[in-house]
Amino acid sequence: MIQVNVEHISYFRKILRIKPTDSAKKIDINFENLSFKFHPKVKPIPKFTEHFEKMVIAREFLKYKLQNKEKDDEQIVENWNIYESAKVEELIESYKRMSKEEYEKAVAVEFVALKFMKVFLYIFLGIATLIAVFLIVYLFASGANIMGVIAIVAIAIVLVAFAFRGTRSPNFWGRKRY
Repeated sequence: MIQVNVEHISYFRKILRIKPTDSAKKIDINFENLSFKFHPKVKPIPKFTEHFEKMVIAREFLKYKLQNKEKDDEQIVENWNIYESAKVEELIESYKRMSKEEYEKAVAVEFVALKFMKVFLYIFLGIATLIAVFLIVYLFASGANIMGVIAIVAIAIVLVAFAFRGTRSPNFWGRKRY
């Protein structure tokens, strides 16, 4: 059975290259990017296999910790050691048995839904921005008061900002696989 203590928390963050304020989504993304480099079927080196096991434990523990934010670290570690660590051992073994292709599918399935939602959001925001622009043109053409036009312009600016938020990130169109 895998025993975790409070000192492991910072070590787990270091393994997955995350900050204490990062979300579960960021944990999953970093795990996915790193796990393809260390998966036992990709590189069957004992040192990498051991590191892969630690990464799985780190991911599951940090996600468990995020779900139980209201508890203190010692209580989270105690509950983890009692209830959750056996599940992670089974997860590690199932990941190790998978071929490279099966593993990529298993880890990447949850990200397909996120990409779909992101595309849907951008389409929705683009349509909303076009409607706001047409409304501004209509208000100017009909001679509406200036405060209404300013309000619509502000809404359009906010929509455009949300639509293009994050497009400067280097991995916006897809995460690099190792």
